[in-house]
Amino acid sequence: MTDDIALRLKEALKLQLHPTIYYLSSDKRLSKLGDAIINYIASVSETIRGGIPMGLRVDNRTLTNAVKASGLRDRLSHRRDRHMLGDAAEALIAYSFIQGVITIEECVDTMLRSESIQGGMTRILGLAIERVGVTKCDLHRN
Repeated sequence: MTDDIALRLKEALKLQLHPTIYYLSSDKRLSKLGDAIINYIASVSETIRGGIPMGLRVDNRTLTNAVKASGLRDRLSHRRDRHMLGDAAEALIAYSFIQGVITIEECVDTMLRSESIQGGMTRILGLAIERVGVTKCDLHRN
């Protein structure tokens, strides 16, 4: 499933570490990239759904609820605030895209089959967790 853009990103970011260690690390590169990917997916799906160009920003509350509903929260250590949970979701989405286990098209299709942005994000995170093989892990802050 890996496309040319994902391969170029993987090379540019020099991603070589194990996913459960890397994608939730203190390195903000993946969460920043994931933020852009998530907002793009939401914007495209809502534009298709409504027929009107949309530029959406998915907020941390929506991401936090999706993290909890997808089961990602259960795999993280306790005492994590909404911002850190949102970062984890964003980083996982970016990592999954770069590794080629999910595609933008698949994410948009998933969002379109869901009744809400939160529901779509929950389903996308569930796919990413399964395909990346996320087990018990932690968020590391420096």
